[in-house]
Amino acid sequence: AVVAPWLGSPRPPTRLHPRSVCVSLQCFSEAEFATFLRDDQQLLRAAHARWMLLCEREPTCDSVDADSNSDAKGVYLSSSPSTLGSSADSDLLLADAAAAAQHARAWRDEQGDCYLEVLPSSSGTWVNGKALQPGHKQRLLPQDMLEFGAHPASEVFRVKMQHVSLATGGLNGRSYTVIPVGSQAKDLQPSPVAA
Repeated sequence: AVVAPWLGSPRPPTRLHPRSVCVSLQCFSEAEFATFLRDDQQLLRAAHARWMLLCEREPTCDSVDADSNSDAKGVYLSSSPSTLGSSADSDLLLADAAAAAQHARAWRDEQGDCYLEVLPSSSGTWVNGKALQPGHKQRLLPQDMLEFGAHPASEVFRVKMQHVSLATGGLNGRSYTVIPVGSQAKDLQPSPVAA
């Protein structure tokens, strides 16, 4: 038997069909695989992952392996726009003193692409160090760095992807919480969140 570290239990060895590529329990057809080799954007859209804006502090333990925990604040991106700002009613509460009450909105569209829109009252927004003007709509990609209010900002958010099987519902946009990852996340039930 082969130990599947992402499941934590032994399973019998299996052979993949030579015409499929597997992502956990989801598979792509041969036709899709050819498309993904040519078009990274289609691969990102088809990934079985939740997209999020996440600000992480240092790991809470000395280990940096997959079994460590991450102290983080953030939001999952969905078709319903998340509000980002210094206002207490924001979905993602920005700590920087220069952040506007209603600074920006972020969402994932029906094609699976993620966007950030800078609202007119915002005082400064940067994606990967590039300043964005109020009213600008920016497509987001994995590992993009976002800063709000000042540059450099007191909090730096990254666009991250998390496999749907690991979505635990532990993400909080108002305060930093420990989000289980690795072997600790596998013990939790996935949250019933829409992609």
